[in-house]
Amino acid sequence: MSARSRAARSTATLTFLGDLLRSHLKKIRSRRRKLTVRRWVLEVIELLAARARRLERALKEVIRTGGHIVRIDAL
Repeated sequence: MSARSRAARSTATLTFLGDLLRSHLKKIRSRRRKLTVRRWVLEVIELLAARARRLERALKEVIRTGGHIVRIDAL
């Protein structure tokens, strides 16, 4: 993988996260509030977790598609 493709992926990820956070702040009607880095990170994690497939659904899909190996990463 080239540095260029990694940079493109990183930019896309940051854009996605920025859009997700902006939409959340608009939804909760937060006007230009100052976020500490910690609060921003916690909010982004919470927003991503809400969008993520649940483990049970993911495992059912693996079984349905004939998968045999599941790798689970923990932070």
